[in-house]
Order: sequence, then structure tokens, then C-alpha cells
Amino acid sequence: MAERGLRVLEADKTFFGKLSSTLTKLLIPTKVGINGILIFTKRNNVLKAFESYIDEENNNETNKKEVLLKKYEDMYALYLESIDKYIMDSIYKKVKNDSATSFEKNALSQYYNVIHLKEKQYLEYKYRKQKYLLELDYESILSRK
Repeated sequence: MAERGLRVLEADKTFFGKLSSTLTKLLIPTKVGINGILIFTKRNNVLKAFESYIDEENNNETNKKEVLLKKYEDMYALYLESIDKYIMDSIYKKVKNDSATSFEKNALSQYYNVIHLKEKQYLEYKYRKQKYLLELDYESILSRK
């Protein structure tokens, strides 16, 4: 009877290993990846909604101003959620894999300091989170230039 054994191959050198590592690199959101594009589009949507609200503020139609203000607030909330998702998807994975830069490690630690306030002081948490997310996005814009 012939004996059978398993052969151990390095994962990086086989076809399926290369394929899976390539797919993993594509699917992991990065600063210039999927989340970066989503944040960019949502930031532009917020700016457009704000500009249309300011333009309409000069007119006297209150109904249209209220609709535009609501649209701006909704766009702003979606924008903050996209930055929050970027932190949880991208930065958390990089810190966990120990491939994060010092900026990303610092960003995640500050994020957890803000999240810690949620249970005790919700209103303070809400405003600090907004401030933090906007600062993080601004710093990422400055680092890309």
C-alpha cells in the first residue's frame, strides 16, 4: 500500500497564493482605494449642498431653504459616516496587521478616546467625534498634497 503525505508549499509562490494575495490587496480599503473615493465624492456633495443653501438664503422662499438645509444636513451626516467607515475598515486593519504608519496609529488611538465618551456624555461624544473626523480628513488631504 502506497503512503500518502501532504506537501507544504509556500503560499506566496503558488498560483492560488498569488491570486489570493492580489485579491486581498484589491479588496482591503486604503487611503487611495474605495473609501478614499467615497469620502471624496461625499465631501463634494456636502460642499455643493452647502453652496446651494447659501445661494438660496438670499431668496425669500423659506420652503426651499428648509429643504436645502435638510439636504445639507443629510449629506454632512453621510460624509461623517464615510470617514468613520474609513477608520474602522482601513486603519483598524492596518494597525491590527502592524503595517500602519505612526499617523494611522495615532488616529486610531484618538478615535478610541473619543468613542469612550459615548456611554457617559453622549452630546460631548457627538461633537468631539464630528470635530475629530473633520480634522482627520483635513490632515489626510494635506498629506496627499
